[in-house]
Amino acid sequence: MDFVRQGNIVFVHSMDRMVRNLEDLRGIIKYLTGKGVQVKFIKENLTFSGEDTPLSTGSVASIFSLVTSFLLSEVLDIYWLLFGH
Repeated sequence: MDFVRQGNIVFVHSMDRMVRNLEDLRGIIKYLTGKGVQVKFIKENLTFSGEDTPLSTGSVASIFSLVTSFLLSEVLDIYWLLFGH
């Protein structure tokens, strides 16, 4: 993340591959957008570019989507640990 520059776009397959919780997400997004970088999450179909992001506007639907995505990921991880492939 230290090598990104203003105008770059960071593509991430899924949020759960980049962060562990909503607090991490906010911190990383704030750091990257503060450098003028866009962050695009493919699976969740979300783009963060600065002040107009769902995290800064507090959109209830967007925050709900983020939380459910994290919860689903955690449940699936536990399932694979218990039952294998």
